[in-house]
This record gives sequence, C-alpha cells and structure tokens, in this order.
Amino acid sequence: MNNSPDHNISVLYRYRHIFLKHKLEEDGLGPGQVIILLAVFDNQGATQDDLVHYLKMDKGAISTGIKKLISQGWLYKKDDLHDKRSHLLYLTNKSETRIAYWEECLQEWSDILMSGIEDQNKDVLLEGLDKMSRNAHTYLLKERARNGR
Repeated sequence: MNNSPDHNISVLYRYRHIFLKHKLEEDGLGPGQVIILLAVFDNQGATQDDLVHYLKMDKGAISTGIKKLISQGWLYKKDDLHDKRSHLLYLTNKSETRIAYWEECLQEWSDILMSGIEDQNKDVLLEGLDKMSRNAHTYLLKERARNGR
C-alpha cells in the first residue's frame, strides 16, 4: 500500500497543502485559490469554463473559488461580448503585485520535492507523472462516454 503511486501522490498532495497554507496565510488565501489566480494570470480574459478545462478541476470548485476571489478583491470579471452567458476573468492590481511571490512559493515546493534527485531521474519522474495523469484522464473520459455523462 505505501509503495503505491496513489498513496504517495495523496501524501504529497496533503504535504503541499500544508506547505502552501502556511506560505499563503498572510494573503488569506488557500492553495486552490492561488492556483486559480495563477491560471488567470497565464490566461487573462479566461472564462470559468476555460479554467475548468485548464486546471482539470470541478466546475463547482472553480465557481466557488472565483466568487470568493472576486469578493476579496483578487479578481474582477467583465461581460463576454461574444457570449452573454460568460464572464471574462482578470487579475486586479492587488493580485498582480503578489504573482511573483506565489510563483516563488510553488518553485520552492518543487525544489523541496526534487532535492537529492539527479537530473536524469527528474526527467523520468516527471514523464511518469505526466503519463499517469494522461492515463487517468483517458480512463475518466471513456467512463463518462460509457455511462452517458
């Protein structure tokens, strides 16, 4: 059990959450909120649906996160002139001043995870994780199609 990829990925996820929660305390943000903000930074003018696909997160979680971020002054939205049902998301100045810090936090976590691992092993590890993500995605798409969802 402890050697399974699932167990180790779950442990890393929990440790990452603890690490980021501490680092983001001063901003009053959680790890999921910062991930949304960084995604908007990379995709200014994205819609909620764009973020769902980009982040591969649940639509409800993205919606809740966006509402909180707007109410806290981290994001703002504009009406999409091409689709009246959609809103385009943008960072506020408040967010833009913190982007570099948030990116540093994520880089620090990556450095912690990769410390002591040789470069060629890092490449193999990252390729393996990418393949596992694609395998999971493919499986879930097939299951949805099979179940008509």
